[in-house]
Amino acid sequence: MAALVNFGVNGIQYAIQLHLVSCGTNATLIGFISGGISLTMLVGSLLAGKLSDKVPVGPTVCLAYLFICLCVLPMALTDNYWVMLVANSFVGLPFPLINAMLLGFIFAKSPTSMQGRITVTLTVPAQVLSMFCSAVAGTLLPVFGFHGAVLVFLAVLVASAVLVICSRSIRSIPKAAQWEHTMLR
Repeated sequence: MAALVNFGVNGIQYAIQLHLVSCGTNATLIGFISGGISLTMLVGSLLAGKLSDKVPVGPTVCLAYLFICLCVLPMALTDNYWVMLVANSFVGLPFPLINAMLLGFIFAKSPTSMQGRITVTLTVPAQVLSMFCSAVAGTLLPVFGFHGAVLVFLAVLVASAVLVICSRSIRSIPKAAQWEHTMLR
């Protein structure tokens, strides 16, 4: 699921940048796209610090995945720069919360001796899949246009959200205070 969401979000980032370059958009405005998502990730980090131990992990993560999909949707409908900037920026908001909650649970429940292997198991598939994002975005844009490329990456994000929502083991993760009595499945 993490690999799919990383692939979808990174693919959208490349699709936006390549599209804006092909339209002759000012380089500073293109830079604001990355700056916007980075800024909302910082805001998301502040929210994660306040919420991550107060709300149940499973339902919150499910809502976060749906939120990401909803944020991408406007970019499938318009290529207006300001809509792209705002919608793409909001995509970054839930990532710190997802990471804090899911990784917090996984590492709280895992033996210390296994944590390095778990980290590799989580990050390598995401990184391997993400290394193809620029090539996929660059291939999709001339064939399907910006909206079509965004729809392809949105489909990947929807698939990751469906996997998260359909996973009973994720949906049932409680808030941090109850982790001691919860099994890692």
